[in-house]
Amino acid sequence: MANSGERDARAALVGRLIRSYRGDRVHKGSRLTQEGLVELMADADARYAGFDRANVSNWENGRAMPAREALVAIGRALNMSG
Repeated sequence: MANSGERDARAALVGRLIRSYRGDRVHKGSRLTQEGLVELMADADARYAGFDRANVSNWENGRAMPAREALVAIGRALNMSG
């Protein structure tokens, strides 16, 4: 099992990737916000309708690692093939 330092490093890397991909997208005429990402995730998968920008902020800042299912929903929201 990975130690907490490795988990923290992975969470930080995933967070930077989410922020980078989100920053490259346009939604409703402007840069995709954290709120916009949650909206698109909920469109892709209804179980994310209860999420808010705080969830995305925690992921992007490496404070939390999104579950695999959330990563799939993020990929769908960002129109990433996988």
